[in-house]
Amino acid sequence: MESIPFDLARNGAGQRLADDLTSRGLKINLLINNAGFGDQGRFLQLPLERQLQAINLQNATVVELTHRLLPEMIEQKQGGIITISSMAGFQPIPFASVYSATKAFLTTFSLALEAEMSRFGVRVVTVCPDGCKWRTKMSKTAATESSLSPLRDTLAKLGVPRQRARERGC
Repeated sequence: MESIPFDLARNGAGQRLADDLTSRGLKINLLINNAGFGDQGRFLQLPLERQLQAINLQNATVVELTHRLLPEMIEQKQGGIITISSMAGFQPIPFASVYSATKAFLTTFSLALEAEMSRFGVRVVTVCPDGCKWRTKMSKTAATESSLSPLRDTLAKLGVPRQRARERGC
């Protein structure tokens, strides 16, 4: 396992990361879309640049990485994509409008992709935890044990041993 530091909130980050993975000769058989953040406050009082970073990170980068890494999974007739979304994507949330909108996109995108990819042997799973504790900033949230259970089950279905999932914080 190798860690590659990358700012995924920047424009074109997904494309650049996929290029980097390709140049290293790495074959990706499991993509976990789990990066994200959200700010709370009145929409017009939150910095626009920060909101655009959230949209880019949670939507554009996911689409870029998925689009670039999926063809090899289809060719191999195996692989998986796990997208961590949120229950926040099922309803509009005042004072977290961009966050809930990005999660709605993630959920819809991932569920549609699941239907498209099933015939190719590529599993796509959408996880929508509800166990986040809201504090003064959403970036300070913490997942609860019960919210991680579906992720553990998903990882097991994709062949990731439970001990390894625990080591990764799941």
